[in-house]
Amino acid sequence: AAIKQNLSALNAQATQFDAILIPTGNPTLSLIANALNDVGLNASTKTWLGTGVWDDDTIKRNAAMENAVFAAPTPALRYNFERSYQSLYGAKPPRLASLSYDATALAITLLSQNRDIQGQAILNPNGFSGIDGIFRFQSNGLTQRGLAIHRISNSGRSMIVDQAPNSFLTSRGDFASR
Repeated sequence: AAIKQNLSALNAQATQFDAILIPTGNPTLSLIANALNDVGLNASTKTWLGTGVWDDDTIKRNAAMENAVFAAPTPALRYNFERSYQSLYGAKPPRLASLSYDATALAITLLSQNRDIQGQAILNPNGFSGIDGIFRFQSNGLTQRGLAIHRISNSGRSMIVDQAPNSFLTSRGDFASR
């Protein structure tokens, strides 16, 4: 009841915002989505923004999520990795497998070039290309990734509405055009 009351108050201020960031997955996301729909703040009236955790079939099949958008890797990039993994291990790879693969490949690459993994080589402003697209490390300890923007459709799928960048622009630190 308290959540519904807070969401009703949020709905009363709906003219003051364009989007709602919901950085969580199921089961909490389903509860939030249903509650937002109940008070009229559905993903057709306000843009719902999510993270890569939304790249999940159960979330995409939730009718309440139609028109919501999230940032995630391009599925086509991951397809070959998943196929090879399935062939080798007889199972679908866990989501973190591609990140582990990229970390290992990056370490091997840097070490084979006799470069210090902890030094400037890891902070290459051009970044690196991995299973899930481009990524780079910043001196503040954060990582930037080039992700695609997906929109959840009424068919229980997502479609890419903005392609992931394929490189970084180093002069301004921005992403290159798609």
